[in-house]
Amino acid sequence: MNRGMCMVMNFVYPSPIGLLNIFFKKKGIIKIDYIDKQRAVNEYNKNLVSDYYNDIYEQLNAYFIGKLRSFELPLILTGTRFQLRVWNELVKIPYGEKSTYKEIAEAIGNPQAVRAVGNASRSNPIPILVPCHRIIVSNGDLTGYNGGLNRKEWLIKHENKYRKEEINGQRVTFT
Repeated sequence: MNRGMCMVMNFVYPSPIGLLNIFFKKKGIIKIDYIDKQRAVNEYNKNLVSDYYNDIYEQLNAYFIGKLRSFELPLILTGTRFQLRVWNELVKIPYGEKSTYKEIAEAIGNPQAVRAVGNASRSNPIPILVPCHRIIVSNGDLTGYNGGLNRKEWLIKHENKYRKEEINGQRVTFT
């Protein structure tokens, strides 16, 4: 058995919103943790995962400089059936847009589960890539982000800043 396929590796990515500790296997990303203390060391075997590591790093760089709207990285999500349904809805929220907990509850066919959607969103193991920062309460307030509201606000402002499309060669910004 190839031990590289099962081994969990990690590296620390220095993002504009703090250090991100990214855990992954060769087949996909498992978890992203925010690091509030500079205590982590990159631990990965470059021979086993260099291409995948480079893909993760390059896509995060492109996202944080406003050049990437949608990640194309395999994710390994582990959670309850309900959590997985919520997280699958979160990835459908377009870049630079927001949805509400209520809208997500309705989308998964359980309109009464607004609080449970909030709990599932806060339990999201892969923030940014599974964009739980794009979910807000119905009155427009920002609440409940595992990485802190300051990061959620930064991510929303960042995406709004770069939410541009080209139409007939013209750059158009939607607000």
